[in-house]
Amino acid sequence: ILHLTLLGAVIGGVINAGWYRWLDAAIERWRGSVSILPPHEPGQPPTTREVLLKVAVSYACWAPVCNSAYLTAMPLLRGESLAAAVDAARRSLGRLMLLEAACFAPYNLFAFRLLPLPLRAPVQSLIALFFSVGLALLTDDEPTLYEEGIGG
Repeated sequence: ILHLTLLGAVIGGVINAGWYRWLDAAIERWRGSVSILPPHEPGQPPTTREVLLKVAVSYACWAPVCNSAYLTAMPLLRGESLAAAVDAARRSLGRLMLLEAACFAPYNLFAFRLLPLPLRAPVQSLIALFFSVGLALLTDDEPTLYEEGIGG
């Protein structure tokens, strides 16, 4: 739990907040100069196209990096070798990306449209509680009660 908390604070908190600040600034710079982002009036809510672009860029660019960092760091923090950590990340990344899509893609559709940047991190922390349970289950190599034949 301590490892997950540490990684959540660093990767999911500090680094994630920086990513979203960068993404918002990049969208502002791209607006009007990229054909899929027509200019729009300052102070207006983001367009649907802008929201979909942010969600897609976040999922395609940031999520694999962030999730790979989690999956590699967890075994390293438990004292496992780098080779074991990379193997664990390789085995779990696909499932974790599905969890990412289920938890954060819907949240980002809502947040990028309706939440100002300062509110996104606290609200995202609530979503991260559920995501962390899934993350812990994916990175826990201990056999479950079900796998041992006790749970059903």
